[in-house]
Amino acid sequence: MFRIKGLTSKARASACLALLSLFLCQQALAESFRFGVINERPDRPDHVIKQYHLFHKYLQAELSTIGIDTGQLIIANNITELTELIRQNKIDGFLEGVMSVIEVQRTTPVDLGLLTWRKQQREYFSVFFVRKDSGISDLSELSGKTIVFESPRSTSAFLVPKLTLEGLGYRLNTGEPAIGPKPDEAALRTINYRFAKTETNQAYWVHKKIGDIGAFNDGDWERVPDVIRKDLTIVGKSRPILRWLFAYRQAVPSTIREKVNEVLLKMHETRNGKAALSKAESILRFEQLNERDKNNYAYWQERYNQTEKNQDVYQTQP
Repeated sequence: MFRIKGLTSKARASACLALLSLFLCQQALAESFRFGVINERPDRPDHVIKQYHLFHKYLQAELSTIGIDTGQLIIANNITELTELIRQNKIDGFLEGVMSVIEVQRTTPVDLGLLTWRKQQREYFSVFFVRKDSGISDLSELSGKTIVFESPRSTSAFLVPKLTLEGLGYRLNTGEPAIGPKPDEAALRTINYRFAKTETNQAYWVHKKIGDIGAFNDGDWERVPDVIRKDLTIVGKSRPILRWLFAYRQAVPSTIREKVNEVLLKMHETRNGKAALSKAESILRFEQLNERDKNNYAYWQERYNQTEKNQDVYQTQP
């Protein structure tokens, strides 16, 4: 017990109530939620801060009113670092593409949270395109050809088309010698690949015959300048894939997840929330995953993990 001297009974009661309120407030804010992202431009450290400052500030403001402390924005330089921060309990929730979430899940317990609309898309697919005069009419005619991807981090302009082609029996090769025992003749169908760094470059390289075929998402196809697209044609498509995901470290309590979900699901309904979403990778809104979404995720997870197993036996250097 403690006694507050020099005060009237009424004043002592008020002081005790204030102390009790402060104690309860501190107890309420004992819950925490740490949000993390990957900096897509490691050469520009301020890039990700400009993208996610408003988003994180909005989370801080909203979650603090319901007793959750968000701390600072946690920034990882790549998927390996993000995974390690999650494993160390330093990140509780993060935004990433489907393939990145699958990669994290391979070594670290992570649960799907919410579906994330990005660039006006709920889900999307990759399109494979060639010059109209290339002589290529479908994906069965690519053996020995060169495909132009965007970058190793891209879902729709690398991982999805890569998995799609491997599912058709192709082996993608950077030109390095293969490691491990050679597969049978049927699996020797090889496609070489290069990275163009941007979607615009992909279309330009195919147009200028630097590569035979390119692949990126259907939204990017619509944004190709007409002066280039008029000479190109689509010869194949991948299965759809969810646009983006908000995922949780598996050990995050369900009570905290529910509170975070509640904030995120209503975020697009407020002026400040909408502005924060737009700045953060052109997010439109969040919504609950349905069974079809979960099945879609499971399909790509199986394809990705199967490819990883195959590469343990027969692999080319990335």
